Parts: sequence; C-alpha cells; structure tokens
Amino acid sequence: MRRLQAHAVIALLLAALLAVAWLQAQPEREPFDELTARGTLVVGTRYGPTTYYETRQGAHGLEQALVRRFAEALGLAVEFRPVAEIATLLAMLERGEIDMAAGGLGKRPGDAERFAYSRPYMTVEPRVVYANGGDRPTGIGELAGRRLLVVSDSLHEARLRAAAEPYPGVRWESLPRASSDDLLYRLTSGQADAVVTDSNELTVNQHFYPEVRSAFTLGEPYGLRWAFRPGQDSLRARADAFLDRFEASGKLASLFERYHGHLRRFDYVGTRRFIRDVTRVLPRYRSAFQEAAAEHDLDWRLLAAIGYQESHWDPEAVSPTGVRGVMMLTLSTAAQVGIEDRLEPAQSIIGGARYLSSLLERLPESIAEPHRTWFALAAYNVGLGHLEDARVLTERQGGDPDSWFDVRERLPLLAQERYYSTLRYGYARGAEPVAYVARIRRYYELLRRITEPRITEGPGVEAPLPLDRLLFDDGLQSAF
Repeated sequence: MRRLQAHAVIALLLAALLAVAWLQAQPEREPFDELTARGTLVVGTRYGPTTYYETRQGAHGLEQALVRRFAEALGLAVEFRPVAEIATLLAMLERGEIDMAAGGLGKRPGDAERFAYSRPYMTVEPRVVYANGGDRPTGIGELAGRRLLVVSDSLHEARLRAAAEPYPGVRWESLPRASSDDLLYRLTSGQADAVVTDSNELTVNQHFYPEVRSAFTLGEPYGLRWAFRPGQDSLRARADAFLDRFEASGKLASLFERYHGHLRRFDYVGTRRFIRDVTRVLPRYRSAFQEAAAEHDLDWRLLAAIGYQESHWDPEAVSPTGVRGVMMLTLSTAAQVGIEDRLEPAQSIIGGARYLSSLLERLPESIAEPHRTWFALAAYNVGLGHLEDARVLTERQGGDPDSWFDVRERLPLLAQERYYSTLRYGYARGAEPVAYVARIRRYYELLRRITEPRITEGPGVEAPLPLDRLLFDDGLQSAF
C-alpha cells in the first residue's frame, strides 16, 4: 500500500515538473502584444494648461494632442486618465493601471530604477517667478524668508532641495494637487512671494496672469518625457521612434506652433486692458456677436476677437484710411455685404460676420482647418489677392501653400521688390497680417478661457479653477 502511495506521489511530481517545463517552453507574450490585442492605449496624465484639460468641446492640451498622434501611429485608440498629483500618476503607472504616464514629467534623481523614460519631446527651463511690483530675487539665497510654492514630487522640488541646501533660511511649501496656473493664481493673489514653474507653462499662462515675471532659472534646462514601467521596452522604443519621426517630419514643430505659436510676444499693458474691456465693454455687444455668429455658423468669440483687434469694440472708431465701426469695414466691403450704417454696432458686426464667412467660402478647398480660419483672418486684413500671392511664393520656394505656418513665413516678403514684382497683386505690408492673426488668436484664446471655464470634474481637481477666480475678481462674474 505504501509502495503504491509512493508511486502516486512520484507520478504527481513528474506531472507537475512536466507542466512547468511545458509552460517555460512556451513563447512569452510581449506586453506590447497584449496592448495590441486590447486595442486601446491607456495613458495617465495631469491636469494643466500644457498637458490636459477639458472643455465642453472635449479634451485639449499640447501633450494630449501629441499622445493622440502616438496612439494613431500605433493603430490604437487612446483613453486618458487625468489626475492632479504627480505621485498619484506615477503610482498608477507602477501598479499597471496605465500603459504610460504623460504629464509634463522630467526625469528626477532616483527615478532610474522605478521608471523608464522616452527621449525628450520638449526642452524647458525651470523658472523662479515673482509678481510684478515685488522685489525681484536674483538667486536662491534671496528666497530666504519669502513664501515660496512648488508642486510636490516634481523635478522642481528636487532641484530646489539641492540648490537650497547651503541656505537654511530658504523654506517652501509643497502643493501636491497644484497645477502651474494654480501656483500663478496664488502668486498674483498675494498668497505667495514666488513660485517655481516651467518656461513653457509661464509662456502659456502669462497672458492670463500678466503681473508675473521670471526672476531666474533654477538650474539647467531639462527635457519633458513620457514614463513607462521597466520591462516596457517595446512600447518605449516605439515611443522614441515615433518622436524621432514626428520631429524629423516637421509635425512636432507644427503642433507646438498650433498650440503655442501665438503666445510668443507678451504685452502686459495690452492684456490688462483687454481683461478690463471684456468686463466693461464687451457685455454691450455680446448678444450682437452671438446672433451674427449663429447666422453664419461661426464662433462668436472669434468675431469678438476680430472686433477687438480692429477697434477695441469702439463703434465710432475711424482709421486714417476711412474704415469705420466695430469691425472696421470699408465702404466697398459694407456695400458688398449689404450694410448701410457702418457706425451702428449691430450692423457693423453682422457685416463683419458676412465678410468673414465669404472669405472662408472663397478660400481653396484644399486648405483645411485650423489653417483655413487663420488664412481667412489674414485675408480680412490684407485681402485675398495678396494672400494668394503669398501662397504662390510659398509654393515657388518649396513650401506648402495650404499651411498657414509656411505662408506666414513668406507674407513679409511681399514688401520686397524682388518678390512682389513677380507676383500678380504687387506690394503689400505682409508683416501686418502675420501680427494681426497672432493677436486675434491671443484674444480668442483669452475669450475662450474666460467664457468657457475648464471642466473641473475628475479626481483631485478643485473648482473653480484659478483663472476663473482671478477674472471673476475683476468683475467678470457680473458681466457674464
């Protein structure tokens, strides 16, 4: 009996060993194969103006747009899981709840064993920022005794900790759930004397917080990257290859331009005046802009941005060349769109809407959005003829005549005789429509941010968001 039992035990052990050997002999399934079978790339991100935010029109943000392009290149759908805290984002990655983390991340000291990073997709500078009117700190030692804020678990905090070691008087508060615009709101509302943020986030937000200034750079520039778990070599390699191709093709620069190109030049006085006029002047004409836009399937805020660029919403505005009214229509344009009184605000606004709509319709069908809108804005300023000359010149020089980015580079050449003498419509002050479009894009973005506050539902997001509080403090709540 005991001999039979022993044989049975031996047989079971042999079977178990054979099963283990068989399993080990099977080809290991790559993590990327599982991702392909699932069909969806799950991406963790952080709420912020340069990373990910939502409006009623959907998700926005430069980094989310870049991730979408990556997912499309892989042939996958994408699912974003936004959070507020860096620590939460990275914990989700470690637990395998997401496939990658894309939230304005820099490679921190000590991260090498926990995470694998892609190549950088953007290089930024960490800046110490203060409010205009305060004493500008020129170095880390001058932050002693000041209220300093930083996002916790960020590369900024790691750099600050290292830089402040020789200065025991330098203290700071680490905020786990803060975004860059939250830090800047606290700064401008007197809750801090200085904050640390990245150069790209400062550029995006400075138009909404015009009081802020860069004091000094906290260490060397660094690259923003995507994070993966160790062992995700296949997905990370694909990310690096995608970023290489996307940059080499010029598409990465185009994406940067689409999201941030209109923010290069900052005008403190102009931004403050615009915010004031949104409060005091725009409410008189908002319904007129909305009705005219609805009639022509336009965004009323785009019409309002054009009106502000043209006249600062002054119905009696007159230029030296004779254009008049809120939308600064010429006599011939007013007659063309059926307007009798250019100085009557509602007529001027409906006339501007009709003219813009006609420009959009007359552009070549090959021009796609958003370039189509930017071309129409340029034509509103310089005319379709000169715009077509710039497109011809762009094509001659090997550029894309349907790309606003390419045509914008050639428009200033219309003031040079060696170029305009070869073109149909002759001389034009081509630099003017370039600046014109950039200013309207800035005004339009400000109006979007003011009139359509970002959706605040989601883990770790507090409502209302900082920009809304800042602007409502200026009286916009009653105005809108």
